[in-house]
Amino acid sequence: MTLLMGCGAAFGAMNTMYQAVVGRTRELATLRALGFSRGSVLWAILLEAVLLCAAGGVLGCLISIPLAGWELKTMSVKSLAEVTFRLQVGPELLVKGFLLSLVLGVAGGLLPAWHGTRTSVVEALRQV
Repeated sequence: MTLLMGCGAAFGAMNTMYQAVVGRTRELATLRALGFSRGSVLWAILLEAVLLCAAGGVLGCLISIPLAGWELKTMSVKSLAEVTFRLQVGPELLVKGFLLSLVLGVAGGLLPAWHGTRTSVVEALRQV
């Protein structure tokens, strides 16, 4: 379940970054025409993806702190017994969650960054 949610988050980050790259094709081509290397443009796009995911990670940590200690009760369908879940959020879990958001930022931003640097400068500048 966690792996599935992580893949969904990575695809969400990738979609966001693809839209950012497509929307700024001329800007990226202008940077390349001004002499920026493909590597520096790639790192700029990747840094943007990581910063966006870091902001999401911080927001997720801040939201989860007040929820620590809450109990969720549900009824088991098979045994008709009440099952209680207690949300426990500690410093270690917060750090892991934040680091996971950074990893997902890299995973979701790498392909759009690579694609954004492979576009021909001349073709990108011709687009309106």
